[in-house]
Amino acid sequence: MSSFTQPMPVVACGRIPAMGKSISQHLRPEYEGSFLIYIPEINKVWCQYSSVIHFILSYEAAEAELPHLLAGRDPQSRSPNQIGTHDYSRPPRAVIFGRGYGPQQVEELKKKFAGVAKEPVAWVRGNPADLPAGAAGA
Repeated sequence: MSSFTQPMPVVACGRIPAMGKSISQHLRPEYEGSFLIYIPEINKVWCQYSSVIHFILSYEAAEAELPHLLAGRDPQSRSPNQIGTHDYSRPPRAVIFGRGYGPQQVEELKKKFAGVAKEPVAWVRGNPADLPAGAAGA
């Protein structure tokens, strides 16, 4: 199976487990959850099915687990959860952050772990100012 027919492994980072579960379910290949990612390191736009392999619940957990995940290893999480496939056979090609992570936090993690992954990784973050329709405060 080519890399374009296999789901792209992604790590999702958020503060609310229910949101992580929803994201994981909506990105599963059986839901045809494809999305576009621009990867500046290789100057390409990538559209592919994705699969959340791991969900991280805090900045501290991201610091501890991302280097293992990006290197293609089991993160040995101290706070395991049931969100994601937990298939660590392929390293993630994207790390997606929810609105609970500030831009500075995402940049710090990106810089801290630059060069850990063997292939380019897209770092995607939500805008804390944007609330989905129907969300509290919207």
